[in-house]
Amino acid sequence: MRFIGLVPARGGSIRLPNKNLLTIAGKPLIEWTILAGLQCASLSQVYVSTDSEEIASVADQCGAQVPFIRPKHLSNSQTPTQSVVKHFLDTMEMKQLSTSTALVLLQPTSPLRSSLDIQQAIDVFVTLPNIDSLVSCTKLPTSLASRKIMFSNSQRVLSKFKTSGWEKIANAFQNGENTLIRNGAAIYISKMPGAYKKLIHGKTYLFEMPFLRSIDIDTDDDFIIAENLLLTRHPKDS
Repeated sequence: MRFIGLVPARGGSIRLPNKNLLTIAGKPLIEWTILAGLQCASLSQVYVSTDSEEIASVADQCGAQVPFIRPKHLSNSQTPTQSVVKHFLDTMEMKQLSTSTALVLLQPTSPLRSSLDIQQAIDVFVTLPNIDSLVSCTKLPTSLASRKIMFSNSQRVLSKFKTSGWEKIANAFQNGENTLIRNGAAIYISKMPGAYKKLIHGKTYLFEMPFLRSIDIDTDDDFIIAENLLLTRHPKDS
């Protein structure tokens, strides 16, 4: 089976300006994901879809393929990832690829996801012929258990605890059920041609990753935590 890597990386960012190019542990943020993809033996290519000439230049220097600059109307904060996938597959004329090919989407904001994580996800995927897609998850940390969720009004005054819907989730968590949460979309694997319409489609496998490799950088705090983990990471975990 053939696996094609895709890294969607837009130039804009609301909370952390120019986030994908920020230096973290000595490298631009996007470089960590590109290198992890390139070091994964099962990925035949690693492409980057971006609207930024600067990101395109860095990605090219890292060894990724940047065959086009994505249009601005597909690069704002409201653009769904699926629209970026469709544009990539249309532009590369891959829309009609068969189920013997799968798209592996790697978000650039998850620098702790390693080549080993990607390879293990692919290895699991190929052993499950009835699976159409895979998404990486991590166990919901106890500190974030849904039973602790509270809602506030606009003045940050407690308005209510969890709703009846949350009660069900909290009980499942309390009873030791496998409560997982998507980890910043670190890894998506999706068979063609279904991936064109929806990354998560058909029968979907939940690939569990450790919490400390599941950090998705969205805020300054995320950045600080991720950088400290990267700086202390053992080479074998890369």
